[in-house]
Amino acid sequence: MTKLRSIASKIAKFIFRIFCLLLGLHVLFIVLLLAAGTYKMMLSWTLLDLSQEYKKIDAYEGIVLKDYNKNKAYKRSFWGLTETTESADFSYHGEQLNSIVHQTLQQLAPGNAGHIGQCTMSPDGKRILYVKANPSDEADPTDISDYSCNVLNIEDGTVLEYFRTPRAGLGVEWH
Repeated sequence: MTKLRSIASKIAKFIFRIFCLLLGLHVLFIVLLLAAGTYKMMLSWTLLDLSQEYKKIDAYEGIVLKDYNKNKAYKRSFWGLTETTESADFSYHGEQLNSIVHQTLQQLAPGNAGHIGQCTMSPDGKRILYVKANPSDEADPTDISDYSCNVLNIEDGTVLEYFRTPRAGLGVEWH
């Protein structure tokens, strides 16, 4: 009888440990989901972007992103966007859809048609800075997951990402 109790006790302890392990894994999974959701929310509330690809863009220091809702101008920094005191023309809303710059962009960046927003030429005329809406799924191009500000090199057709955010409404200007 004591042997049976001993075996039953060991089985109960084993089952309890498995239960605790599964419960702990469940809690960890929930914490990870919350952290991922919090990160996505933090990105939408802030102008955080840790990508450093923007440093490969010639004369990136002259790029200014504008938040039309807040009438604030931003420049790229290590952390993302940092508010700047540099002047920005909030009446300028990029090149017109029928402009040479926009037509050049449509020709050199095919597949982006319909997703390109504001665009502007670099001061030296060698690159185009533009805003692009990125769909979450190509099957449904109206489901936009985020927006990116990209720079197209006219000479070789390469595209580099300057900044990415889930928020809409940023305008572009290049001094």
